[in-house]
Amino acid sequence: MDRSSVSRLIKQLEKSGYVSKEQDPKDRRGVLLSLTELGQQSTVDALKEKESAFYDRISRWDDKELEHFTAMLRQFNGLEEK
Repeated sequence: MDRSSVSRLIKQLEKSGYVSKEQDPKDRRGVLLSLTELGQQSTVDALKEKESAFYDRISRWDDKELEHFTAMLRQFNGLEEK
């Protein structure tokens, strides 16, 4: 993302109440971003929803499918040889 895209995104998040920003006291050119309570709760909610969707999808798999999936993830992450 370029600098202007990041700036626009931050403004949208701030306007929506998800983040707050303040000037960096150590470097006045910089800005410190923080999640607001709404931003924190929205993050927790999104992670719970994502986790629920993931477990819902794999709950129908049998042991062999889960083992294959786990092996593929390990290979993808470089934890296992081909």
